[in-house]
Amino acid sequence: MATFDSVRKVLSSFEEVEEKTIHGSPALYVRGKFVVCPAIHKSAEPKSIVVSLSTEKRFFPAESGPARLLHH
Repeated sequence: MATFDSVRKVLSSFEEVEEKTIHGSPALYVRGKFVVCPAIHKSAEPKSIVVSLSTEKRFFPAESGPARLLHH
């Protein structure tokens, strides 16, 4: 399972990745755009993360068949 620390370890080797904070928690940005942070909402699973995805790559459970990740 990916944790924020494991993602941070991988992404920190890339030149354009910058660590900032969001709502007081660490977050990673690429070229000024949010990419990932620990999930901090009280309803979030412990140790889960929030990852920014484009609209085209989000889950759409209303589509026919099981929910799937769209690739355009």
